[in-house]
Amino acid sequence: MSRNLEASTAGLGGRRRAHSRKGVERLAVSALKLGMQDRALLAEKLLLSLDAPAEEENLELWVTEAERRLRRLRAGRDKAYPAADVLRRARAAISCKR
Repeated sequence: MSRNLEASTAGLGGRRRAHSRKGVERLAVSALKLGMQDRALLAEKLLLSLDAPAEEENLELWVTEAERRLRRLRAGRDKAYPAADVLRRARAAISCKR
């Protein structure tokens, strides 16, 4: 079992850990029977899933960021700009790069 899987199941009871280990082993055996392209696609999806935060975690991160930005705005450390101005400047910057 990989160190990450061990760490993620460390808090679970021994029976649950053994069940997870068996399930992962069965899954690995099945995955290894796939063709090379399918294995590569599966590997990519698994790797991406390790980097991406869960939906709840992502929401929590954005709420924290929005609250931080609001505090800075209210404290006068940041300035608000009308959306129309921001979009006009963004479009101009993009068209200059083309």
